Amino acid sequence: MRKVNREEAIELINTESNVLVTFVSDHCPVCKKFVPEVLDVLDSEFPHVTMIEVNETGEKKMFGPDIYPSAYAFKNGDRVDWMKGAGPLDPVKAKMLQLFPLDTPEETEQNEE
Repeated sequence: MRKVNREEAIELINTESNVLVTFVSDHCPVCKKFVPEVLDVLDSEFPHVTMIEVNETGEKKMFGPDIYPSAYAFKNGDRVDWMKGAGPLDPVKAKMLQLFPLDTPEETEQNEE
C-alpha cells in the first residue's frame, strides 16, 4: 500500500479505475496494526486496485471519517462504498471481492482455494 498526500489521493481517485483509500491517524494504534496485517496483504491479492493510505493527522478530513481507520472505495472517480474501523482479514477480503471482483479465471480459482 502506497502512502500519499491529499493531492496525490485526489489525482489517483480521478485517474485510476479502482481505488481504495484508507485514512489513518498517528493517534490510532489500531491503524498501525490494521494496515500491515490486513491491507498490505490485500494489496498483493488485488493488483487491479490502487490501494493508498492517507494520514490525516493534523489535517482537515477529506471525506469526513469519524473513525480511523476508514476506507473508501472509488470506481472511475465515484465513491461507491466505505468501511469504518478495522476488522480481520477474511471479512475485509470478502468486502473487497464484492467491490472489486477478480476478473481472470486464474485469479478466481486462486480465491476459491
